[in-house]
This record gives sequence, C-alpha cells and structure tokens, in this order.
Amino acid sequence: MYKRCKTKHSISRQREIEMAFLNLLTNKHYEDISVCEISDFAKIPRKAFYRYFENKEGILQGLISHTLQGYKEYCDQFTTTAKKRTIKTELTQFFSFWITEPRKTLLNALIKSSLIDTMLKFNKGIPIAYFMDIKRFFPDEEPSIAK
Repeated sequence: MYKRCKTKHSISRQREIEMAFLNLLTNKHYEDISVCEISDFAKIPRKAFYRYFENKEGILQGLISHTLQGYKEYCDQFTTTAKKRTIKTELTQFFSFWITEPRKTLLNALIKSSLIDTMLKFNKGIPIAYFMDIKRFFPDEEPSIAK
C-alpha cells in the first residue's frame, strides 16, 4: 500500500521515488528489485521509503494509481471542452496519453515483468467509463424496439 501524501513537498517526494522505481523497472524484473535498491537509486534512506510506501508492492500500486489518476484528469479536460465526441477522437486521446513518456515506459516495464494485469487490480478507484464510455457515441434518446 502507498500512503496518501498531503503536502506538495511529500507528494513531490513520493513521485520522485516512484520515478526512480520506474527507472529500475525498465532495466530489471520486478521480482529482482529490492526496497534497498529503490532507496539507493532514489538517493534516500531506506527509512524514508517507508514514510511513503509500506512495501515494494505499495510503490508499484502508487505508480500505477497515480498514472491512472493522471489519465482520468487528462480525460476530464477533454470531456469538459469537447462538444461532440467520436470514436476517432476518443482513441486519439487514449493513445496520445499512453504513448508518451513516462506512461509508455511504464507499460513496457509492466509487460516485461508480466505485471500488465496489475493495472486492473489497482484500478478499483477509477471507473471503466474513464477509459472508454461507449454511451457517449449514441444519441441521447432511447433506441426504439421494433415490434
């Protein structure tokens, strides 16, 4: 589990540790990375790691959750400004988010460590509608049923 930070400084510090972990994850499998190694790479005392994360799974959960939250915020900005949504704009939005750094690196690292399913496990707080809400593409009226 990761700990929810309240101050800008602690939020920033937590993200720095997550980015250090992501950097390690690009070169090594998840199972081969230790908390000690993450702390060393982030240039923090191991004790400081535990201020932000309970364990190694916690940092993975934090990294994924913060990335998915970023996607939700990214989608929200388009939802409020777009007059008409299409499948093309929806897919363009989706891929433009996920193919840019550091998300692209995260996906590649998760695939390499066979952890891509972990994104679904940690996705409990964000409804699937943020990833693709099919109802957006249908007319507002209810479809009539032919008799």
